Amino acid sequence: MPEKGKISVIVPVYNVKSYLPQCIDSILQQTYDRLEILCIDDGSTDGCGELLDGYAALHRNLKVLHVPNAGYGAAINRGLDAASGEYIGIVESDDWILPQMYASLYEAAAEHDFPDVVKADAVFCWDSYGYRYRWHRADLEEDYGGVLRKPDFRKRLEFFMNIWTGIYRREFLEQYGIRCHETPGASYQDNGFWFQTMTFADSVLFVDNAWYMYRQDNAGSSFRSAGKPLAMAGEYTWLEGELTQKDAGQEALDRCHYFRLVRNYGSWLRTSSEYKDALLPVMLSDYEKYQDTVPAEGFVHDEYQLFLKDPAGLTLAQKHFRERTFRQWDSAERIVIYGAGTHSEQMLRMLLNYGCGDRVLGFAVTDAAGQRDHIGEYPVVALKELAGKIDFATTAFVLSVFVRSRYYAEMTAQLRALDVPEWTNADEMFRYLYLIS
Repeated sequence: MPEKGKISVIVPVYNVKSYLPQCIDSILQQTYDRLEILCIDDGSTDGCGELLDGYAALHRNLKVLHVPNAGYGAAINRGLDAASGEYIGIVESDDWILPQMYASLYEAAAEHDFPDVVKADAVFCWDSYGYRYRWHRADLEEDYGGVLRKPDFRKRLEFFMNIWTGIYRREFLEQYGIRCHETPGASYQDNGFWFQTMTFADSVLFVDNAWYMYRQDNAGSSFRSAGKPLAMAGEYTWLEGELTQKDAGQEALDRCHYFRLVRNYGSWLRTSSEYKDALLPVMLSDYEKYQDTVPAEGFVHDEYQLFLKDPAGLTLAQKHFRERTFRQWDSAERIVIYGAGTHSEQMLRMLLNYGCGDRVLGFAVTDAAGQRDHIGEYPVVALKELAGKIDFATTAFVLSVFVRSRYYAEMTAQLRALDVPEWTNADEMFRYLYLIS
């Protein structure tokens, strides 16, 4: 029987020695004192295992399991096998959490009759660039703080896809046999676990807060992988099998197929050109089979229609855009994001994820009146103030509005008036570059 009140925190670890102390220290510093910390050393070769053993010698509630390298999913599953708590938490070993996270989550669980799942938001962290961003869907505001039952499972899937901002009732996971897909490496095995918890849970509570600090400036993170084009499709093939075996129902299968198409598109955006030939036939075949699950309006439908018309041409256009844009960014002395509205921070996050943070000067606006002074550590200034202070010939501009925007003509006219020779616009950024948040 699970031990009432105990939370078992699973930490899968593989070659993250430089980040590991911050992660483990943050768990040990939790204000909730009934934690079992299970660190799964997945065959690390950089000294993580020895570091963890040192922690275990000092803290009785921290256990280390040294296992041969088998991948992220297998490491999570080893932790599930060893866990004894009423609830399960997961912390990735290059991230960290705020001190009140587990106390707050368990308190919320107790206040709502102990739901199967209790989750919160995440804070995306580029601390090397002084920028953080809390993921939060304002349009889901009314769904925070209330328990979402099984009929609401589609609504649950609209929240941020992750497995580590919350806690899961262990008896619920065992009842439905919810595990991670075991494949080598760290290639999207969280997708299947996430989808199953959102599908099978009788009760899910989303708390309107964020205690999980999700590191974005780890160059070794799996979301940067560009050489595993079929891994995502493989994850959803496995998930479909799990849903079918467990009689999840047609609606769940339809949503699985929809998310398969969404994730395939994300794989296309991030996959290197030399691997796209392997991915494209899978994308088009999947769309032919599952297109009825896609709403007639929206980016998924629109983008796949472009693929159907000319898949090779679209791939070539992306290749040329990336080569031209990355060359421009690499050679620029500075990068300026023009606009500080809805999409400006998304432009910043793309630039940070593509390693350009050290060249981002800040944000320019047509009129600085009423604008924020800074976004993170990046200043917001009037475009005309930059004239004479920087050389526009060695500056790359990113325009944070779409061509269809009512502001586009005015903003491009401002750039031309200042003899800015070229810029990248939001349409191109969203069509050809990958944005995780």
